[in-house]
Amino acid sequence: MTRFALTILITTLVCAPLQAGDEKPARDRGVSTTAENQLAPARPPKPTDKIIVADEGPGLDTGCTYRAEGPLRIELPIARYVGEVDASGKLTNPALLKSNGALSQFATLTLPMWDVDASDGEVDLVYINGHAIGQLTGRNESWVPNTFKFPTEYLRFGHQWQQPGINVLEVEIDATAAGWCTAVDWVQIEFDAVAPIAFIHGTASDGESCWHDSGMPEYLYSIGFPEEHQIDLKANGSIRDNGLALEEHFQNFAHRFGTRSAHVVTHSKGGNDIREFLANYHHRSPVRILSLHTLSATFHGTVLADIAAVSGIASSTPDIAKLIAADIFIDSWYPASTLFGAPCCKAVADQRPGAMLATNTRLGRVDPEVKFYNFAADADLNDDGVISTNENGVYPLDSVADASYQILSSVWTVKAIQVPTVITPAPGLAVPITVSSLEIDSTIASAGNDLVVTVESAQYPCATYVGQVNADHLTIKAPSQMAGIVSRIKADYPLNGVPQPPPPCQ
Repeated sequence: MTRFALTILITTLVCAPLQAGDEKPARDRGVSTTAENQLAPARPPKPTDKIIVADEGPGLDTGCTYRAEGPLRIELPIARYVGEVDASGKLTNPALLKSNGALSQFATLTLPMWDVDASDGEVDLVYINGHAIGQLTGRNESWVPNTFKFPTEYLRFGHQWQQPGINVLEVEIDATAAGWCTAVDWVQIEFDAVAPIAFIHGTASDGESCWHDSGMPEYLYSIGFPEEHQIDLKANGSIRDNGLALEEHFQNFAHRFGTRSAHVVTHSKGGNDIREFLANYHHRSPVRILSLHTLSATFHGTVLADIAAVSGIASSTPDIAKLIAADIFIDSWYPASTLFGAPCCKAVADQRPGAMLATNTRLGRVDPEVKFYNFAADADLNDDGVISTNENGVYPLDSVADASYQILSSVWTVKAIQVPTVITPAPGLAVPITVSSLEIDSTIASAGNDLVVTVESAQYPCATYVGQVNADHLTIKAPSQMAGIVSRIKADYPLNGVPQPPPPCQ
């Protein structure tokens, strides 16, 4: 065959008109190539905790697809854990989450569609997980974005540890069988849900023992808020070591909840451990801390750490002598053999007022983008200036609890001094010696304390001080506190709203 004849044959085959019975109408002729080779004018947004995007895979970038080739079926996995789900990822109690502000009422589907001739009678129907949510609109041979609003309970969410829920989007093409075609470039689903809450424990504790009996995780469970209270740091570890350990914990946290953000609640020394993380590791963490709520944090140390750090020493101040004899310990009650053995003293030494002064200089202020709240407590529930049996939930002896309250109310630091004295090792033999005595170094007029931490120490510069509650160092952890924290989280980060900016640093 000559080259001329071959050219005529190819031209005839390519340009031949459609024969009777062909499905493609004149207006859709030739659009398949256009849809395949042109991207929609608007590009998909970057995925976030709230935005799920599919930009490639089955059902996408197909060219103009006809009824016989459809429906278009697109899968969108959601790894985010927002609440309890069944095996398919369907929420077991969406009404609970919605009523308590843990999950938005509606989700939004956005998808740019090609060549939807709606004005000429083309009917294409959209379904999410089997639920009909609307009909496509558009223009001939044009990309037109379509948006559909639907109840969030139609979605399938992630299980814990990032087993995703699989959401199936279906486009029923040309429902009236009139010969139309369409194509999808990308798909976006947007919803809003509260970020999970991470609890950080204090000294001589672990996640379970610190938080389980407080009722705070149980309160969150009752309202459908996701939480993690079993983060275990070194019970008596240093601020530096525990801050570093939190880097790995938040990597696990991100994997467990399928999240890029979190709210944090801390107790006692945990408030300093998280500050170490924020200052040195937050920038490379997969989780962004949105808010930090500290309960009785030892931001400026506690004189009890000075007292707990010594052994076999006297004091001319009766209440200090009583605390030394009782082997007091921050956050708990330990015998001397445990108190003064490794590794507990790292935690004790770090919370001495002098050590905390150096730590605060090193760490500086908390990232201003983190909403930072401080809570304090006063254990004198009846305001009579002493601690009685009904007011003490920390120490086993009420006399020790009162001694702690009195020292914290007036003493900021103590120091060991050498005091001359005389001993008589044998009758008629007097030997002059010097002994160490723990004495008052500097004083304060405290606004109150929780038997471990003063109200002043629980506050940090540029944080929002919420106030003090009537509680001791253990009972400050309470469901009522958690309810207040939840209210602040919802106000600061309203669902489908604009987050409130942190207050300016004063």
